[in-house]
Amino acid sequence: MDRLTRILAALTRWGLGLCALVLVLLALYVSLGRELTPLVAEYRADIETKATEALGMPLQIGALEGNWSGFAPILLAHDVTVGAGTNALRLDNVRVVPNLWASLLAREVRIAHLELNGLKISLKEGADGKWALEGLPIKDDQPLDPEQLLKRMQMVEQLSVLDSQVTLQPLDHPPLTFTYVGLNLKTGASRQRLDARLTLPDGQPVAMSLRTRVRANAWKDGKADAYVSLPQSDWSKWLPERLTQQWNFSELKAGGEVWLNWGEGTVQSAAIRLNAPQLKGAYAERKPIQINNLALNAYFQRSSEGALLTLDSLSMNLGDTRWETHLQIKQSVASGTEQELWHLQADRLDLTPLTPLINALGPLPQGVATAVEKLKVTGALRNVLLDMRPYATDDSKFSFAANLERVGFDAYHGAPAARNVSGSISGDLGHGELRMDSKDFVLHLDPIFAKPWQYIQANARLTWKLDKDGFTLVAPYLKVLGEEGKIAGDFLIRLHSDHTQEDYMDLRVGLVEGDGKYTAKYLPTVLSPALDEWLRTAILKGAVDEGFFQYQGSLNHGAADTARSISLFFKVHDAELAFQPGWPHVSKVSGDVFIEDSGVRILASKGQLLDTQVRDVYVNIPHAPAG
Repeated sequence: MDRLTRILAALTRWGLGLCALVLVLLALYVSLGRELTPLVAEYRADIETKATEALGMPLQIGALEGNWSGFAPILLAHDVTVGAGTNALRLDNVRVVPNLWASLLAREVRIAHLELNGLKISLKEGADGKWALEGLPIKDDQPLDPEQLLKRMQMVEQLSVLDSQVTLQPLDHPPLTFTYVGLNLKTGASRQRLDARLTLPDGQPVAMSLRTRVRANAWKDGKADAYVSLPQSDWSKWLPERLTQQWNFSELKAGGEVWLNWGEGTVQSAAIRLNAPQLKGAYAERKPIQINNLALNAYFQRSSEGALLTLDSLSMNLGDTRWETHLQIKQSVASGTEQELWHLQADRLDLTPLTPLINALGPLPQGVATAVEKLKVTGALRNVLLDMRPYATDDSKFSFAANLERVGFDAYHGAPAARNVSGSISGDLGHGELRMDSKDFVLHLDPIFAKPWQYIQANARLTWKLDKDGFTLVAPYLKVLGEEGKIAGDFLIRLHSDHTQEDYMDLRVGLVEGDGKYTAKYLPTVLSPALDEWLRTAILKGAVDEGFFQYQGSLNHGAADTARSISLFFKVHDAELAFQPGWPHVSKVSGDVFIEDSGVRILASKGQLLDTQVRDVYVNIPHAPAG
């Protein structure tokens, strides 16, 4: 036991003695450092010579001083110039803290902290579109070697740039100067970090951070995480025309934050939060549009199966309307027999404010822009699904599906106009289907019919087909309720791309509990004026118990009467008929009325001709052709 006690006591004495020796050596080291570092000023010329040899370019120091802080010496150089000519680097102050222990181990200079103050550089764009760096002594004859650059960066553990200035000089644009530029770079064998701040010309601050995981011998496999914070400044006065292309912005006040993750040579994930209180601009020479309070939250994620972009919230004020949607775009890469697929889905798209927005900012060909303006789409889409297969060669290249909410559009180039269309729609480039359940529905088959058809309620199924030969619109089921009564029917319209071919329509309409005075509503404009006038005036009024209208034939203007067939049937009571101009009207008619191409046939159980009551009347009036 005594022996153990003596051993512990001896170890304690030796330990305390060793600590005391270390403290004495450290004190001696610090004391010598404090005494010797001020003498570094006498070696200014030698330091200039050694630095010139190491850098391979001239270096001049206006004044040099040294002091001590903690356990490390500090060198302060004033009015430093590196290089010569217009690209010489001029610094107000340079502060160097060498890493003595690392320098001894590596047998070459290692710097713990290098601080530069008063750096001024500029980037100038030439007529060829290339940017030249001014203010830094760069050797143009030496290509950039990323591996060597990363190895040289490890010689400086930490680099700080303070109170500096960066100027951008785009071609044919006023220079843009960033002041109070400060950055801090920390380097290691496999990890690096860069933090930077600067001030925009309007005094607003910009902050950014970059963290990388890069090894010099495998720099292509590096990874990075970046963050940028932008203030809500008016960027319109700083963006050159080559950057905005044909978009012209008189006001672009916006700011936000961006997070980005890089790996495997591409962006792996990103997040954007953007707020734009005011934006005013237009594409090319179009009328500008004002957008207020634009807010965007977007997320991007890449995987082995493809990529996913989510607009968690996109909203803006368009006039007095607050427009908002949530949108997702998914890319699926090609695999096996499956082609590459782009899939878009949105919960709701309010279409009414989009027409002026697309007209003002959409980079559309003139023909498409004109179509958007003429169609004047209104209403909303819900549960929107769009699929695009870029490499498909058939109609499946683009397909869509959506629920419609009071959608409306004007007639354009033979396409019909409609209002208050509610239901569902789906299709692709070649064909599609519309299932409709609408109130206050309006349909205008322009230019086939002169006036729109208006209905209180409409239920229908419409299909269409579009190919190189033309456009086919089919309604195999149509049921509507209007002022003229309860109607059911179907139709087929075929419009040819080749105008030398005859356009065709087959329309059948059944009516119950109706009013005969609305017969003219379903007469197409292609009829001859005489025939049109005769059909419009044949039935003046009357209650229709049931009726039927059919049109079959050509839709071409100027077609012969034999190119089309029109027939009407009405079971009426209390009707008034006008057979021919100059003939007396038959009133209070109850019976069946047949109006055909050949003329008018009436099978009336009773009626009144002038002041005479008639019964069991059969009337056959042949149609007199024009002339």
